[in-house]
Amino acid sequence: MVVAICAHLNIIWDEADELTRLARLSHPRITVDTSGLSARATELANRLAERIRTLPPARIERMLALLDVGKKPKQPQPVRR
Repeated sequence: MVVAICAHLNIIWDEADELTRLARLSHPRITVDTSGLSARATELANRLAERIRTLPPARIERMLALLDVGKKPKQPQPVRR
């Protein structure tokens, strides 16, 4: 569906790939299963759920950057023509 929308709107492939990635990640009402994890992990999940609506965009960006540390770089996609 996202690919069809991107094609209809003439969105370039790099941007279309990013939109597809975001669509796959998008789950507006998620559940975080912390069973088997530490009490601190459960506290983190609960506190984030409690405060996410009030976090300023800059803080969200910093938190996402922390999660990206050590993450494997994204493999380049083949050029589509």
